[in-house]
Amino acid sequence: MSENITNPEATELTGPWVSSAKRVFGLDFVRAFSILLVLLQHAHVNVPGLAPLKIGAIGVEIFFVLSGFLVGGIALRALTRDCTFTSVFRFWVRRWYRILPLYYLMIAVNFYLVSPTIGHNVIWYLLFLQNNIYGIGFYPVTWSLVIEEWFYLAMPIVVLIALKVHRSSAAIYVALIGVILGVNVLRLLYVLNGDVPFNGVNGNPPFRFDSLFLGVLLAHIKIASPALYRVLETNRVCALGGTLMLGYLAIYWMWANPINRIDELLFPRTIGFFVLASCIALCLPRFDRWKRVTTSSKVVKWFSCGVLNTSLLTYAIYLVHPLVYARVFQSPVYTLGWMSEFLIALLITFAISWILYRWYEKPFLKLRDRRAPDVSSRI
Repeated sequence: MSENITNPEATELTGPWVSSAKRVFGLDFVRAFSILLVLLQHAHVNVPGLAPLKIGAIGVEIFFVLSGFLVGGIALRALTRDCTFTSVFRFWVRRWYRILPLYYLMIAVNFYLVSPTIGHNVIWYLLFLQNNIYGIGFYPVTWSLVIEEWFYLAMPIVVLIALKVHRSSAAIYVALIGVILGVNVLRLLYVLNGDVPFNGVNGNPPFRFDSLFLGVLLAHIKIASPALYRVLETNRVCALGGTLMLGYLAIYWMWANPINRIDELLFPRTIGFFVLASCIALCLPRFDRWKRVTTSSKVVKWFSCGVLNTSLLTYAIYLVHPLVYARVFQSPVYTLGWMSEFLIALLITFAISWILYRWYEKPFLKLRDRRAPDVSSRI
């Protein structure tokens, strides 16, 4: 959850406001809504009976599709302009400058202040291998970052190979659709062969790539087939995606109640991931069309300010909030009341995240732009 969580190419935080001249408010809204779902779930808020697909997991699924859309668009434009491995490597370097500094800082904080007993096994976290080798107990929220990091490595290679075979938008379509279908087939075979539980699939990077590549496919449609993308931007398509998502979640709820059968049923462990991501992908273009908020209402202006600031800080919020929550929510019996402790936790989380962004992340982003300037244009 990095580029999808915050867009470092956008304008920077200034005072209590964020300039929105180069941002898409609708995508910032989606990003802020997604992190809110994560923050609520980790504060013990969830739809009763929806486990193991909790509201935070839905938020992460939205992040996956949004990440594929934003980062995929950057990679597609860069490789279309310069179809070389040098362009791929520049893409990787820019991702590493965005992801690794804060990630490694928070790993170090967690190691020295929270869980030093992990010892040398912290190496698996440094290499983004914890999902498959060691487990995520040391820093649970990093499971989604593992999936995204391996996606960042694989996706531009897929696009590069497609363009080397045939330099056309059709080649990219074939490659992206092929990956999406291939992941679904392999995931089905994986579950059938080993009777793998839901969480055993959910955190396994190669079997979750379809959600991210759906976002890349959406970005390619926007670039290569603008007429089709204009259809996807309509309210009807967004409403269809939202309705299908609610229908899927309702069916999922029935599967999980009164006895949780998610680990027994084939659909939620296989094609269900693709269905949920597809519903999200159908909704995303409509939010992409929502470029900015224009109003004289102070309430709406402050709301949009909150959305933009939250969107900008989301990567830090995602990594910081578990450590803050662990200190504020001391036990299931909240001594100050749940709402008071939740608001305190949010305040501390946002304050630390802003400090980290302003004084730690942004210097690395500036260094990145000097060392590996972006040669692609925005979507």
